[in-house]
Amino acid sequence: MLRPLREQMEVCVERLERGTLQVEDLRGLFTVILEALPSLAPPGRQIRHLVDLTAKLLGETAPHAVCRLANASLERAYLRFDDPGIILRQLHADQVFRYDHPNIAERCALCVEYQYRPDPTLLVLWLAKALILSDRLQMPVVLVVIYLHQGRFQSFPGVHIVQGGGLTNEFRFETIRLWEHVDRIRSGELVELAPLLVLCVEGNPEEILREERDLILKANLEPRVTTDLLGISYILGLRVESEGVVNAVFAQDELAEIKSQGLIGRWIQDAVDLERAAAAQRLEEERRRATDDRLAAARRLVEEQALAEQRLAAERAVTDQRLAAERAAAEQRLTAERTVAEQRLAAEQALAEQRLVAERQTWLLRVLQRRFSAVPELVEQRIRQADAPTCDTLLELAVGAASIEEFAQRM
Repeated sequence: MLRPLREQMEVCVERLERGTLQVEDLRGLFTVILEALPSLAPPGRQIRHLVDLTAKLLGETAPHAVCRLANASLERAYLRFDDPGIILRQLHADQVFRYDHPNIAERCALCVEYQYRPDPTLLVLWLAKALILSDRLQMPVVLVVIYLHQGRFQSFPGVHIVQGGGLTNEFRFETIRLWEHVDRIRSGELVELAPLLVLCVEGNPEEILREERDLILKANLEPRVTTDLLGISYILGLRVESEGVVNAVFAQDELAEIKSQGLIGRWIQDAVDLERAAAAQRLEEERRRATDDRLAAARRLVEEQALAEQRLAAERAVTDQRLAAERAAAEQRLTAERTVAEQRLAAEQALAEQRLVAERQTWLLRVLQRRFSAVPELVEQRIRQADAPTCDTLLELAVGAASIEEFAQRM
């Protein structure tokens, strides 16, 4: 039974990826799932989620019947569903029936939990849901736990006791053992709960399914309610019998209507709507990711350009600093070389002037020696101290002087 399920799922996934998925494909997948349900349950183990789902669907179809089952004094006209969500550890009540009576004092709500078998670990969560819903709805919320199957169990908790340090807290809530109300279902008082007989009545499942069908068809309910109840009975029947046996219980037109217009058809439509919403969400996410990628690429480009400009500016600054340093060093070298050259030139000029003065002094002394033979020491000292212009003047004076005395006197 699992091979057709895998094949059908592969076909749906492939067509979904190609964008060619049709409603008929989903109907075929759901039919295969229904066929495979009996084989999916390990021996000795129940499909708890299916029971939970169908019980809640039954409550949606006939909420007044659930309230009558609990013997709640609530007028049908003021009964409506409310959001069962609780923002705490992802808690979610099975169902919440809100009673909006014109008299505020009469307003209340029922927090209904469906339980296939007793599980003491859930008591705290049930109480938490009811208390939190009471705060959110601002009205009394009564917890009602409906046990669907007796089986081998003897205890079905209706109280939660906490003890510690010599102290005790006791929390009580309403409990309903569905098998104790079978006569009310069969009598027609709670006929809307007929699809649950297969869960709470021991016996031949096929005979119980036929009894459920007869009760539903004889109840003179609204056509849509009748179709939904037959659909729930059909789904729960697949838990305990093969598809062939279950199909034999219902007429062909009933099966066709169940799978097309009834609960199963709505499940298929809900699946289509969910898939369309998911496809739209995926498309929007892809567009958002593409936009984010483009924005990220643009940001990276701007950042890279900014980094490139920063690197270029840094390199330009380093180059300018290096050129300025080289220019300053060149100017310093040029200034130093110019200073050295000027100093060397000045020294050479001074040396040349010294040589020129010495030569003129020597020429002057030679002229005086040739004309007057001997030159007095005082005259020679004064000549050695004379500069070039003075030597030129004294040379003219030496040529015209009649004696060395005259020269000494006139110099």
